[in-house]
Amino acid sequence: RLVLGDPETCAREFHRWQKATGAETFLLRFRHAHSGGPPHEKIMEAIKLFGERVIPHCREVAR
Repeated sequence: RLVLGDPETCAREFHRWQKATGAETFLLRFRHAHSGGPPHEKIMEAIKLFGERVIPHCREVAR
């Protein structure tokens, strides 16, 4: 499943998917330059943003 959007949208989508499937774990995959994705620096920025802005929202929504 592809999840795109701002941090709040992504967190809501993870929560919606969790409720629909009962999943407790998600596997994340960020595209990398070797597979036609953005440069390494952009991927690292995306991972940092995910950790700082999406995961905290997921924790709030899960409560």
